[in-house]
Amino acid sequence: MKKFNKKGFTLVELMIVITVIAILATIAVVSFTRVQKQARDTKRRAEVKSLQIALQAYYTEKTSYPVSATSTVASTALAVLAPTYISNLPTGPLGSTGSNTNYMYISDAVGYKYSLCVTLEAPTASGSVMWKADTSNSAGYEITDAACTAPL
Repeated sequence: MKKFNKKGFTLVELMIVITVIAILATIAVVSFTRVQKQARDTKRRAEVKSLQIALQAYYTEKTSYPVSATSTVASTALAVLAPTYISNLPTGPLGSTGSNTNYMYISDAVGYKYSLCVTLEAPTASGSVMWKADTSNSAGYEITDAACTAPL
């Protein structure tokens, strides 16, 4: 009777290893995607803060904020800020869909109050979809409303 030397792996062993590697790779990709979204949202929040600083400098000199009675793309409504109060108006980072989320701006009719908003990719609060900062809350906060509403 002939003895066979068992060398190598069986098909079942190879399938198990491939399955485990596939599961680990999927977990890594999902985690990486989530971290990328959070990083873009952090950039959005920081750029809103930069716009607020520029708006405050504008207000100090002009005694009112730029007037925009309807929610408008910030690069249009706040064009008066560049380059005197801010070197370049920010444009939101490209999201996971490859689309750009614009910053929105709205003020009251006389320019004493404003709201700045941007859509978030990975909000932390349940049901939130936007980051909003305004004259009454300069730190900013997440909101569930998908529209940039007038300041109170």
